[in-house]
Amino acid sequence: MGLDNKLLELGGAALVTILFLREIFGFIIKVWDKLAGKEDPEAEALNSILEFMKRQDERMRVVEDRLCDLYDWHNVVDGNGVRVWYSHYGTTALEKTLDNLGKILEQSTEVLRQVAEQQRGAAEKLDRVEEHMKSMEKRLDGR
Repeated sequence: MGLDNKLLELGGAALVTILFLREIFGFIIKVWDKLAGKEDPEAEALNSILEFMKRQDERMRVVEDRLCDLYDWHNVVDGNGVRVWYSHYGTTALEKTLDNLGKILEQSTEVLRQVAEQQRGAAEKLDRVEEHMKSMEKRLDGR
């Protein structure tokens, strides 16, 4: 995508501002070129203005480059056409958390199954002990 399309998507205000500043820079450069050879106080003032405008132009280029870079980062889409920047934010961590939660649930289920088996075994042993005690009581009562 070209710079023009990116700027349109970034907003009309940014486009108008950049075009306005470029026109101002072009005008000042033309005037400065005409007056550069003369020893004139106006030329000196224009020279300082031009230097200031050049610094501002460099700053605008840096901002423009950063905006384009930000646009490029946000414009990446996945195979489904969904913007990757927003759709997959934190998905990996969420998937890991859900996987860990599933493992913990499986482990808890296994532990619960083992506890239930042990309780059944203990209940059976307790029933046998109870039957044995009843038979011992009968023997003792029969003497």
